[in-house]
Amino acid sequence: MALAKRPSRAQPTPEQPKSRALQFSDISPGGQRSVSAMFRPLGNVRRNVPVRREVLAGIAANPSNNPRTRLKAEQRGRALEAMHEAGAFANKPITLAGAAQSRVDLIRAGAQRHHAEGVETGGNWYFMHHGRLADVAQQTGIHKAAVIAASASMSPQNAPDQEYAAVKALAHAHSNPDARITVRPGASKALGNPELEEYEGRALHPKHFTPNTLAALSEPKARLHADTQHVDLGEIAKGGVKSQVSKAIDVLRGNIAPEKAINPRTAPKVWSYHENISQAVPGSAEHMEFLSRAHNVGTQIPGQQRLDITGLKESREGILSPTGHTAEDSWMHAINTEQQLAPVDIPGRTGRASAQSPAKFIVGEGGGVNEKALRLTDARRRTIVKGTTKPALEHAWSNQATQMAAQTLGEQHGEHVPAVAVQTLAWHEARRQAGKDQEYEAMRAGGDTPRQEIPGQGEMLTPRGRVRPEAKPPVEFRQKLAKRGQGQQLDLGF
Repeated sequence: MALAKRPSRAQPTPEQPKSRALQFSDISPGGQRSVSAMFRPLGNVRRNVPVRREVLAGIAANPSNNPRTRLKAEQRGRALEAMHEAGAFANKPITLAGAAQSRVDLIRAGAQRHHAEGVETGGNWYFMHHGRLADVAQQTGIHKAAVIAASASMSPQNAPDQEYAAVKALAHAHSNPDARITVRPGASKALGNPELEEYEGRALHPKHFTPNTLAALSEPKARLHADTQHVDLGEIAKGGVKSQVSKAIDVLRGNIAPEKAINPRTAPKVWSYHENISQAVPGSAEHMEFLSRAHNVGTQIPGQQRLDITGLKESREGILSPTGHTAEDSWMHAINTEQQLAPVDIPGRTGRASAQSPAKFIVGEGGGVNEKALRLTDARRRTIVKGTTKPALEHAWSNQATQMAAQTLGEQHGEHVPAVAVQTLAWHEARRQAGKDQEYEAMRAGGDTPRQEIPGQGEMLTPRGRVRPEAKPPVEFRQKLAKRGQGQQLDLGF
């Protein structure tokens, strides 16, 4: 008699979600262990200096490489040596527990900075950014969802202020009936771009240019061959590389639906960033609840209970979720390493590159060094997640560290700490410690208070505990609370 076959214990390989970014909880337990095992040796930074030194020296010395590539390699080699000689690198395995604790420590440091210096912690940033983009939509008549998606699509390797400036310029150029661009005769030949020939000598509205052509005209060399009226090509160029600007134009024109503009599989950071901005609606009940939780993370005495002013104290939905998607960019990956954030002076470099953060440097000046070291298979060469990418695996792992930090802080303070709050608070403090928060550095140099671009950018409470006027909810919201009987237990000035 034949023996019955034992049922296989092997679980089916999970697949990349189609409509959202991959999260660590989507990966099987074995796959999670494999991904975490890949991260651990990436923390042996000091041990890997000789290998990295040799690679950079080889690139710089290779005459077949283009001059810019060789120069970049030489500059990075010089930075590597300066940081190594300063003792800035350590051999420290990269782990989820360490990455989560690093976030917690940064948030604590940011709260101390807030109380000592009166500066904002950054807890209100997503709502502020949503408000700025909503203003652009209102001024231009372009749907807010399109403006937010267009802005987010220009975020890779870009600063938020840059993407905002670009989307604002693009929206105004498309909505102003008097906007004109005139391509000068001979521009197509001078720039080696045949597509420009049909536009030469004609004063045309920006909407008559193809997205690729308009994006190309914003580049520095091309701007010398174009005359404009009510169009700021220099601001448009702040959107980054031509492909990003071109996509943003397509989104603003309605050629690409906002929900289709960003692929969560190939661009999980951008997708998560877009989701966070979209959910962070200023003046909403969620806004006030988010600010309360973000503030209490740094100020609430353990065991102390907070009043439920908004009726959302127990909510774990949307922007308030402790397990939500977060924008895990190169700064968050730098935090994962637990390496030194404080900058080191680099000989021979000027401007912003004259001092660099070792933690940021080792994940790559352009990001992605750790990502490239990952595999899509485990030790047995089995696929970890079907249809996924290396950026998605790295992002999911880092998002898990953010969620773990939210859980730790939540247990300490009796709160459902939003994962988005952890990301933005840690991100702001990390950049300040690294000397890369330009506004904060300008304040320190000049003794001024940080610039506030729109009402509501400040923290909910002042360092002395008084409610900031800009943190009060709108009249309509206060009236709704009064009808529900909320907000009457304690007069906080609402």
